[in-house]
Amino acid sequence: MKTKHAIYLVLTIFLAFLFMNGEPMIVKAQQSDQEMNPKLSTEKNASLELKSMIEQELYHQRKDQPTPKIASLKIQNNRIVDQKGKPFVLKGISTPGIAWFPEIINQNSFTRFRDDFGLNTVRIAMYTAEDGGYCTGGDQQNLESRIDQGVQLCQQLNLYCIIDWHILSDQDPLQYKDQSKLFFEKMAQKYGKTPNVIFEICNEPNGNTTWNDVTQYANQIIPTIREHSNNLIIVGTPTWSQDIDQAAKRPLKYTNIAYALHFYAATHKDYLRNKYLQNVNKIPIIVSEYGICDASGNGNIDEASAKQWIDLLNKNQTGRILWNASNKQETSSIFVPDANMETWSCQTFTQQDIGCLTKQIRRNQ
Repeated sequence: MKTKHAIYLVLTIFLAFLFMNGEPMIVKAQQSDQEMNPKLSTEKNASLELKSMIEQELYHQRKDQPTPKIASLKIQNNRIVDQKGKPFVLKGISTPGIAWFPEIINQNSFTRFRDDFGLNTVRIAMYTAEDGGYCTGGDQQNLESRIDQGVQLCQQLNLYCIIDWHILSDQDPLQYKDQSKLFFEKMAQKYGKTPNVIFEICNEPNGNTTWNDVTQYANQIIPTIREHSNNLIIVGTPTWSQDIDQAAKRPLKYTNIAYALHFYAATHKDYLRNKYLQNVNKIPIIVSEYGICDASGNGNIDEASAKQWIDLLNKNQTGRILWNASNKQETSSIFVPDANMETWSCQTFTQQDIGCLTKQIRRNQ
């Protein structure tokens, strides 16, 4: 398989969903050992039924549209709004763990996300645990330099940048609370007055973690950030950021806070969609991570469920960040293995290239 062909088909499948009806969508939750260990692999799946949507949506001339100057975002009437009070929908993509796939942080990729796909946000995911995590023996200086690089690229390209404290196997954010305070104090001192920076303080609390635990954690981290910054802060919710109803019952007593909802379309269907609808007007919600496969990051793509999610998010002006911009061998990755994440481009591909690769992928379904 030629790498350039592979890159393009997988990208188009995900980004066609991302821009359904001119707006992007979002999905993710419980994550598998594959996500925590990039060396594990499974067979990649793709859908053939998106071809017409791809042709209609992907080549819009978004790069010719003027981009408004970045300004700090606020919360108003349970929606994220711009400086004029108009609802602003964050539309973005997340890096994978930057300890494992640092090469995605480059000017070409961020420019392509903005110009070819119309994204306005990049989420920099820094795992706190796992092999090489920030709190488990990872090279903290190197990880922080990758964040610096990502923030600076977003500043140059007029993109919002989410700095994501990506807890997962550590489950309870209180486990590395002290490290988190030091990290966010450093980030807030450095970027607290930078209008395009958003702080995500706990990716996916899970296991036996309760909303009380998250609240206790947030009550220490948020004031640390607020000493230096009034920028938007995203707070994860229990059960892999699905229990937004718990946050709605006892919201945090801070301003400019949004609560994270994560979903994967093939796993999280009517139950979680109903929970979203019941709470979207009670608290500010952002889907800071989503996928259109199952919650493991693998499995088949569920187009019907994905469309239902997209429609709801569009109707309620909810921001969403797609997981993930890597060449890891799993369904949720937008590149196929061995794709060059630094030099890729959409303009070099033809419909004939797509057709050949489509046939090859179809045999694996």
